[in-house]
Amino acid sequence: MTIHEFQEVYFLVNDQSLESYKPRVDEVAGLVAIPIHILLELLTQKRAQAKVPGIMLQNGDTFHTFRSCEVIVSQTDFIPSLDHYYHRAAIQGQRILRSEQYIRI
Repeated sequence: MTIHEFQEVYFLVNDQSLESYKPRVDEVAGLVAIPIHILLELLTQKRAQAKVPGIMLQNGDTFHTFRSCEVIVSQTDFIPSLDHYYHRAAIQGQRILRSEQYIRI
């Protein structure tokens, strides 16, 4: 069973590679790195899909190893949201990366 829920969300600017992340295998099946401008294009339907770098848990791997891969993402990969959560979060992330003072939407 997949449970989609949000707890608390924090932004952290970090330049480490995806491969250096060690997610908990009982919490995360994979991570992808989507540049914010591409994410906004996906969310506003200016782009149908994008190929992005990721790390995914390998099925059947008893050591629970995450391996580098390329992932094709589209708008349907995001949990539907009535309040445009991902769009607002992407804009906030963009403002943070631009060192803007006011980020709340």
